[in-house]
Amino acid sequence: SDANAAVTLARAARVPGEAVTEELLTIELEALARLGRGAEAERVLAEAAPQLGTRARRFTRTIAWAWIRAGDVAKARSVLADAPLDADDAVGGWLALYDGDLVTARRALRFGDVAAPEAVAALSLLSRTRAERSTTIGAAFLALARQDSTAAVAQMLRAADELPDAAALLVAMAARVETARGADARAIPLWTRVTEQYARAPEAAEARLEWGRALKRRCDLRGARTQFETLIIEHSGSALVPQARRELDALPPTRAEESGE
Repeated sequence: SDANAAVTLARAARVPGEAVTEELLTIELEALARLGRGAEAERVLAEAAPQLGTRARRFTRTIAWAWIRAGDVAKARSVLADAPLDADDAVGGWLALYDGDLVTARRALRFGDVAAPEAVAALSLLSRTRAERSTTIGAAFLALARQDSTAAVAQMLRAADELPDAAALLVAMAARVETARGADARAIPLWTRVTEQYARAPEAAEARLEWGRALKRRCDLRGARTQFETLIIEHSGSALVPQARRELDALPPTRAEESGE
């Protein structure tokens, strides 16, 4: 990944026997934070602390962010104990989200890296629900940070029952997690649920597309064709229609088509 490459390049640029520059240290620590390597980030900062003196405090937020990405909220809070964040800091936003404080998270996460996949997912969800608190959603995102897919899916589905205004998105998010880990057998019922229970939701077209792709991977070409065709017909204005057409065109012809029937 880019973050791994940044760590490698920052370390390669060090001059043996000389103190690391703050510029290289910043690059290395921010990359480690993105990777959720909190313990390693703390060790790197500790090694540089003697030369930094009080300037080491400027990296407190970065270290906390590394622990947040690792899903260790207790460690992040410990790091921040002597360095309170601004109200709109994204690090505080993630901590608020994990606590189930959706109001603070909704405001603060907009000031972070909104293009990061986890931020896109969080902000999309927060924009769909008017709920002010949900410990279930907090638990779902914390499980994702800890790479506990099973717990994340369970909490997302529980949250779907608790928050009707975001139910379609939550079920789709659970399906995405299952798809990402190659669990098509568990993803297909979730994609099916989206198309059947939330046919008018924005996620319905995505559900058809991913359902079809999952069936294709399972060699159910007839079923896959049905899903791609249904998407094209029922969601003609969707931005996913071109993808459905490409998937449809890539399917091998059925025996009826080969015989000209």
